[in-house]
Amino acid sequence: MADDDLLTVRSSPRTRGWSPFDGPGTGTDPLDFGLFEDGQPVTFTPASPIGGVSGQIIGGSGSGKSRVLNSMIGRAGECGDVLIGVVATSKLVPAVYPWIKPWLEGKADRPAIDFVAGQDPEQVMLMLAAIYQIVSAYNDGLSNESTTSVSPERPAIVLFIEEAGQIPRHGVTVTTHDGQKADFSALIDMITAVCRSANVGVWLVNQNALFDAYGARGPQIQRNTPYRICLKTMAPSDGANTLPGLGGAWGDTSKLRHNTMLVQPSIEEPRIMPAKAYNLGQPHGDPIEPIAIRNGAWRPELPEHIAEQLGDIWTGRWDANRLPELAKAAERDGLVWPVG
Repeated sequence: MADDDLLTVRSSPRTRGWSPFDGPGTGTDPLDFGLFEDGQPVTFTPASPIGGVSGQIIGGSGSGKSRVLNSMIGRAGECGDVLIGVVATSKLVPAVYPWIKPWLEGKADRPAIDFVAGQDPEQVMLMLAAIYQIVSAYNDGLSNESTTSVSPERPAIVLFIEEAGQIPRHGVTVTTHDGQKADFSALIDMITAVCRSANVGVWLVNQNALFDAYGARGPQIQRNTPYRICLKTMAPSDGANTLPGLGGAWGDTSKLRHNTMLVQPSIEEPRIMPAKAYNLGQPHGDPIEPIAIRNGAWRPELPEHIAEQLGDIWTGRWDANRLPELAKAAERDGLVWPVG
């Protein structure tokens, strides 16, 4: 798997590839975002009868995290019953801007990503508190079912937190809808402890292993984010602290090359295989723009009664004053940020 172009996007027997197709998919299907070394698809399922999956994506600078992130956003965005969010106190623009640029250019009625927060730490925390409120509302609506049933009217949520290890350093706290005062680590613990049954998945993206970043909350957060993806790390210990089943020929993740990643879908089943994410949005890869335009055409909406409870943090989530870095990126391209 040394050739960096080996896994440019192609159709496999169960996928459509990235070519346009009629109608949206569903998050209840396994969504492939890469290929294992043996040619089998690497998948994640945003919504299932046993709940949504949360995970960690770890890799040093230049390892290919953006490639993984773009491929997962592209796949989840194909679904008409999945909302996608990205929050970050750094690197928000490169993670989000390619996906919303067609909307800013008037080529799409809606952005391909449904909600964004950052880089102001307070804005990130307010959005995370809103996600916790959504998870609580979804779970409160359960009766005989143990897991929220997903539909375009009650979509699953996939949330990516870029450079998640940096956010605890800001020390910002927020009071949640149920009166709990929480810092970032506590809030992530609160969300990931109950989000699976709500079919909400949280993906923590970072350059280093995350265990130490969360202090006393670390063990519980580690258990509740069991899907692990590890690319080339700056130190072997980052791989060892991320992948419980690491060993043998793949024991030193600092030696991974050419965007190769080690994938462990469950920490309960320590099976690790090398893989690569599809080459989307990277040099010589497939362009994001047509995918963003297509995916934006069938985005679902958060249930109206829940959106009303969240107030301005949700209805005003695309306010340029909340997202000055993105607004400046648009201005540099001669684009006008939408009003309202």
